Amino acid sequence: MYLLPQGITDSVPLLYATEETAIADKMVYAKLFDPFSQWTWYVCEYDQKERLRFGYVAQSGLND
Repeated sequence: MYLLPQGITDSVPLLYATEETAIADKMVYAKLFDPFSQWTWYVCEYDQKERLRFGYVAQSGLND
C-alpha cells in the first residue's frame, strides 16, 4: 500500500536534507491520519528507497 502518490514523494526532501532548518521554517508535504484513532502524522522528509518518513506526530482529543 502506498500512502503518498509519486507526485508528492518526488517533491519531499530526502531524509536529513532539512536538518539545519528551524522547526518553524520546516515545510509539511503530507498529512497522514488514522480515522479510527487520535493520531496524525505530518511528513517533512522522505527516503524513497527505504520508504522511511520523518516529520511530526500529534495526538488530539486528549482534553476535549
